[in-house]
Amino acid sequence: SNPKYAAWLEQEEFNNQLGNAWILLAQAEFHKGDFLGSISTFNYIIRHYSTDPDLVARCQLWIARAYAELDWLYEAEDVLQKVQVDNLSRKHASLYAAVSADVMMKAKRYQEAIPFIKIALPQEKRKGYRPRFQYVLAQLYQLQNDKKAARYAYEKALKMQPDSEMELNTRLKLEQL
Repeated sequence: SNPKYAAWLEQEEFNNQLGNAWILLAQAEFHKGDFLGSISTFNYIIRHYSTDPDLVARCQLWIARAYAELDWLYEAEDVLQKVQVDNLSRKHASLYAAVSADVMMKAKRYQEAIPFIKIALPQEKRKGYRPRFQYVLAQLYQLQNDKKAARYAYEKALKMQPDSEMELNTRLKLEQL
């Protein structure tokens, strides 16, 4: 008689970690370069785990990312518009910002990408990715001819102790400004 319990009984899978295992498989396909295969796997996850809104939203973000890698920007933007951002958990909100920025940059809408990079940057937990986000932000400022903001962003990227190749590129960009 309890509708919440009835919905729980109607689900296909009762192991709450199996959805994450499927996500890892789809991400592996994505990183292998099999973008269409990863889109198929993410769509499978969406169909079979439709009761988990956070999982569905994460899958939609990865689908948008795969479409962007295929240069299917219209489809990527369409999927991004369908993502229910309110359903994303706080720890996955930066993924939405990063994917949105990536799609905007591939569509050459650099001005629109800047706010998304600013959102994704402070929430990025991986040490190697934070300087990269800062470097991309500096490049976007440089494309907008905002030399003061670009210089500040490049200097901030250097303070984050990037790898040697990025440090060299950052120093070269600073000298060009």
